[in-house]
Amino acid sequence: MTLLLAAGNVFAFWLGSVQSSSAEHSSGLWIAFIVFYSFSAGGDYALFPALIAEVFGIPQYAAVNAFILFVRGLGTTFGSPVGGQLLGGGGAGEGVGAYARVMYWDGALLMAATACCVGVRWADGKGKGWRWVA
Repeated sequence: MTLLLAAGNVFAFWLGSVQSSSAEHSSGLWIAFIVFYSFSAGGDYALFPALIAEVFGIPQYAAVNAFILFVRGLGTTFGSPVGGQLLGGGGAGEGVGAYARVMYWDGALLMAATACCVGVRWADGKGKGWRWVA
């Protein structure tokens, strides 16, 4: 749920702050994005260790956490070049508006991460039945 909230914040507030016509409205959306994105994404990162332990068990914690950190490292490795390409592509606009493509990309990646987490949660609950707590 926190990843879905983070994606919604990107599309509603961050993208909205760039597409807003007035500077006052734009800064209000930007501040709203900072507050709500920090709340939603911070919850995801804060709860991840407990989630790994609950879903995969303490004996598998090190292996699963290492894999997750590896995947995050891949995202970091490829994120900057992709972001640079999106910023430097033709028709990207000027100034703050040039970041709109990066914002769409970030929101799409957060939506994909949400789908992956739902898939893992579904696979975990498939044999045991659905419960709010894994």
